[in-house]
Amino acid sequence: MMTLGLLPIPRTKGQFACSRNACRAKSENNVQSGPIATDLDPASGYWATLQRAVTAFNRYGELGEVAALLAFLVSEDSSYLTGAKLTVDGGTNTSWARD
Repeated sequence: MMTLGLLPIPRTKGQFACSRNACRAKSENNVQSGPIATDLDPASGYWATLQRAVTAFNRYGELGEVAALLAFLVSEDSSYLTGAKLTVDGGTNTSWARD
């Protein structure tokens, strides 16, 4: 459960670093994922029920949803994006405001 003012501790799968060297510039961005269905964190069971309850979409994310963001970050379409902290968590960080 999220507590205001505290950052969640990232799990093993929770952080990816994307770097791309293009010409002489270096782009570095950080992607943090929320509850993503994996073998280490399955989308079923008691803990998964609690996790789904605190996401805005009331579901676990899929690996493909994180992979799509990573694919964008390594593409030329993101060539001007650097130093960004991007969160793919289904609204977990904003769910405290949900009714």
